[in-house]
This record gives sequence, C-alpha cells and structure tokens, in this order.
Amino acid sequence: MAHASRLPRTWLPAVFISVIVSACCASALYVLLAQHDRSLVSQRNAAAIMAAEQSARAMARTVAWFSESLPGESLGTVQQTLEQHARQANLLDAAVITTDNMIVAASNPAIIGSPMQDAAWPAARNSQSSSITHGVDKGGPVMSVIGPCRQDNRIAGWIRLVVATPPE
Repeated sequence: MAHASRLPRTWLPAVFISVIVSACCASALYVLLAQHDRSLVSQRNAAAIMAAEQSARAMARTVAWFSESLPGESLGTVQQTLEQHARQANLLDAAVITTDNMIVAASNPAIIGSPMQDAAWPAARNSQSSSITHGVDKGGPVMSVIGPCRQDNRIAGWIRLVVATPPE
C-alpha cells in the first residue's frame, strides 16, 4: 500500500532540477546586483571627489579675492579669516605664501614665518596658475589646492588649501 503523502518517484528529478535552476538563477542575480552596487558606489565616490575639488577651488578663489580686495598689507584680517575657516571639518590646512616661499598667514599660526614645505608647491609656482594635487595625509586621502593671489596684475602670493576628500 502506497502512502499518499510521499511524492511519486517520477517527480523527484523534476524537483531536484527545479532547485538547481532556482539556485543558479539566484546566484546569477546576486552577482549582477553586486556588480551594479559596486558601480553605483564608484560613481557616488567619483561625484563626491569632484564636488570636494570644486568646493576647494571655490574656497581658494574666495580667499584669494578676499586677500586681493584688502587695502595694503592686511595680513591680520586674512590670518583671522583662515583661523575661522580652519574649523571646517574637511579643511585640514590653509596658508598664504609669499612669492619668496614664506608663510605669512595660516590656519595654524605656529607655521607663520617658516618656508613652505610641500612637494606640489614648486610645480604650482612655476605654472603661474592654480593646481590641484591628490595625496595622502595622516592615513586619509587629501587634495592640495594652490592658487595665485594677485595685486596690480602681478602674483603677490599664493593660497594653499589642503582638503580631506572622501575615500575611493
């Protein structure tokens, strides 16, 4: 006498094949979704880095324009501004550098009067225009923005900002 609750032996291969096909489809779907997720994360990180770069450029230009608009040698006002903006989470360092390589205003007042020590500094100075370099500082990715500060249509100094960028 056959038990009614058992599946007939002819159905077992069909159930086995359907489980294998379902597992393969689920695996393929998982791989496709994981790849798409990695692509979205990569695009988001690229957009975040680009936004950080644009923000740093705008901040450097603003500080340069602010410095240019001050009458005479108003480094005290520039120094106060740099110290106030240094409290921003992503701004790691800010400095105003003279054409003879001396720091005259900085977010860290202890470095005022010392020469600029940055590998990207000579290239930016020689190019006579803004430059952006990416690097690592204290274990995190950073971007260094160096731009000219002009007075009377000549370069009177340089603005240097070091900004933390999102990890890739």
